[in-house]
Amino acid sequence: MIEAKELVIGYRAYKNERLVAGGLNFTLPDGRLTALLGPNGSGKSTLIRTLSGLQPVISGDVLLDDVSLSSRSRVELSKRLSIVLQEPIRGTHLSVFELVALGRIPHTNRMGNLAGPDLEKVYESLNATGITALSTRKISQLSDGELQRAMIAKALAQETHYILLDEPTAHLDVLGKIELIDKLRSLTTSKTILFSTHDVELALQMADHIWLIDENGTVKTGAPEDLVLEGSIGNIYSRNQEWGFDNQTGQILVPLINRSGGCSVEGSGLAYEWTLKALKRTGYAVNTGSGTAGPTIRVAASGARPQWMLVRENTVLEARSIQQLLDLLSSRP
Repeated sequence: MIEAKELVIGYRAYKNERLVAGGLNFTLPDGRLTALLGPNGSGKSTLIRTLSGLQPVISGDVLLDDVSLSSRSRVELSKRLSIVLQEPIRGTHLSVFELVALGRIPHTNRMGNLAGPDLEKVYESLNATGITALSTRKISQLSDGELQRAMIAKALAQETHYILLDEPTAHLDVLGKIELIDKLRSLTTSKTILFSTHDVELALQMADHIWLIDENGTVKTGAPEDLVLEGSIGNIYSRNQEWGFDNQTGQILVPLINRSGGCSVEGSGLAYEWTLKALKRTGYAVNTGSGTAGPTIRVAASGARPQWMLVRENTVLEARSIQQLLDLLSSRP
């Protein structure tokens, strides 16, 4: 396992030190997917670099399987731990296959020759990340998302028990993020994985464990649901308790527009729910029932298509879409 004991992280240049976080004591749960959450500048990247041995500790210690990182050789570390950072890589003349094959260096001979098992591991890693078709392409020709997948494939080819990833979903679309995290989750049957992310909602739904670092460098750890219930997630990701993380739904809510006037809405089903969302998004005070001052909106299914009726001052107007309804609602009677 990876443990931090009275760990202080930061940067040291000559006689100057810039501390990022201190007094850290925690353990990375073995065989689980752990998400590292925190606002910009809280030290997520610094912590990951320190846990991997790429950045020296200011004080305290990091233990890898009960042995201090500082006591392990680079070869030892590279066989136990792999890391994917955000920094751009050099050598853009490499093909995707060649990049992923670099992950086998700790396991090859002095000449770096790839044997049969090494090649099998490279192809297995390409397939696992869904980029086999890109194997001959130069990495300079990849999109940011494709390059990120290639770097993760390289980490898989390295065949380590621990994998640390700094914002691996940063350049992926929504479905790509889910696919990647789901893949990481499936790997925890034989690996221990830590990844940092800004995607709070996905982390709460898919991670086994959360490390939460705040702006003061304090780290709280636990099950996602426990950190929600104790208010730790809401304290970091909310603004004046008016918008941000919603403890009830686990969603990030945005500031709402305040528009004078309100309306009542009647109906049920999917169209009704999305009508409510549209009205709240555009600033209307919504009451779910009749008898309220202001116009009334009735949402009903008409065959395969929903239908909206706007009743205002003895006038009934029909809309065939939510946008049409909003246009009618904002127009003068």
